[in-house]
Amino acid sequence: MDQPEDALAQSERHVREAEGHVAHQLRVIAELDRDNHPRAAALAREVLGTLQRSLELAREHLRLEQEARDLRP
Repeated sequence: MDQPEDALAQSERHVREAEGHVAHQLRVIAELDRDNHPRAAALAREVLGTLQRSLELAREHLRLEQEARDLRP
């Protein structure tokens, strides 16, 4: 049976996943721009802002988990 993920590992995973979501959304926006879909691209940029904020929060949570374990330089 798999061991449950600890808080630090979960925080690291959340950052990786959020980075992937942001990268994907940037590709979507580039495609929408390239294919001349300005309204859809504008909406996609709004979603990107939300994803970027989620990434910031995930990074902050990771920093707190690292500090709790004295892992930050």
